[in-house]
Amino acid sequence: KWMECISKVTALIKERMMMNGNLMIGYQPLPSRALKNFFRMVVTAQPLATNEMMDFVLNQIEAIGDEFEFFDEF
Repeated sequence: KWMECISKVTALIKERMMMNGNLMIGYQPLPSRALKNFFRMVVTAQPLATNEMMDFVLNQIEAIGDEFEFFDEF
């Protein structure tokens, strides 16, 4: 059941980020780890991405993920 939930949350987080206009990050299966949906991000930026920028991305994913209640049962 946990794997079912975790495979759905990636799409929900991506949808929320796009609706908020914060980020556009792709996802795809990662068969080597048996993950149906897994965030994949290639960073090509000018100016170069900073640690603060990457922290922003991770913090956004975490904050949006915290909004979903169906993980409380685990």
